Amino acid sequence: MILSASWANGFPYLGRSEQDIHRTIEYYINNNVKVIILWKPNFFGGARIYNQAVAQLMRTKTLADFKIKDQPTKIVADLKEKYPAIILINPNDVLCRDGECDVQIDGTFIYSDQAHLNRLGSYLLGEKYLKVNGNPLSVLLH
Repeated sequence: MILSASWANGFPYLGRSEQDIHRTIEYYINNNVKVIILWKPNFFGGARIYNQAVAQLMRTKTLADFKIKDQPTKIVADLKEKYPAIILINPNDVLCRDGECDVQIDGTFIYSDQAHLNRLGSYLLGEKYLKVNGNPLSVLLH
């Protein structure tokens, strides 16, 4: 079972759904179904910052020094701690360091707007994730 959502502000964003998510995870784990949580890449935090990045890219053709703020969330750690059997795929593991996140991979801007990856960006991020972390789904083949 693959679970993914735009949990931008954590569970309060989902309203009362936190209990539902926990019940769902527990149901699948208790029925010997592997649970995979696909987390979201960090977002720009507003149109103004995204527009600054696009303007810089247009002006200088590079975003080498442009970073967005890491938005670590306790939810990720809490889910993994409470349910160690889940597979957590967090793309920010390869995008972020020291509180900052890249907005490009190998010189390619990976976002289509302030919160979504573009098609090539999705591919490059997946490729980089696999290179750095290996295939998190390989355990399903055994």
